[in-house]
Amino acid sequence: MNVKRMEELKQDLQDTVLNAYIKAEKLWDREFELPKIVWDKISGRKLGMAHQLTNRLFFRTDLLYHNPDKYLEDTTPHEVAHLITHKLFPYAKSHGREWKSVARCLGVVNPKSTSSGFQDVITTTRKSKWYDYKCVCGQCLKLSQTRVNKLKRKTRVYWCTKCETTIDTKRLFESINN
Repeated sequence: MNVKRMEELKQDLQDTVLNAYIKAEKLWDREFELPKIVWDKISGRKLGMAHQLTNRLFFRTDLLYHNPDKYLEDTTPHEVAHLITHKLFPYAKSHGREWKSVARCLGVVNPKSTSSGFQDVITTTRKSKWYDYKCVCGQCLKLSQTRVNKLKRKTRVYWCTKCETTIDTKRLFESINN
């Protein structure tokens, strides 16, 4: 990744955010506090994220670098629209009609909550490991790796759905389908 190019793209994104806020202030005839931009604190399938309570926007440099035009035209105003919507309509749904209206006003052509255009870059959800549990009553249960870890750490207790006996880690078997 070219560092100089990345710095230019980050500046382009900051300019895009600023321009969206200027546009919003003119449209709604009020001032909005500019958000803090946070880089690379999200991953997985999220392209960006808006945190209304702390007035922060989270963006991914890998996606910005991969497809800057789409990221600046779609993702950036999409996230800004979340913060503006929250200021205008504090109880609006995340991708509800108020948000869609604000997003369109900010230039998002087709407001939606998808990751189109970045499938080849975003990391896919990892496959979970599963365990089979054979209860004393004969019932077979499937437990995820997360639940097994909680059982082992003794931070959670689970019961058999048939006889309500407490599930014990000694009766766990790794599932063949993993």
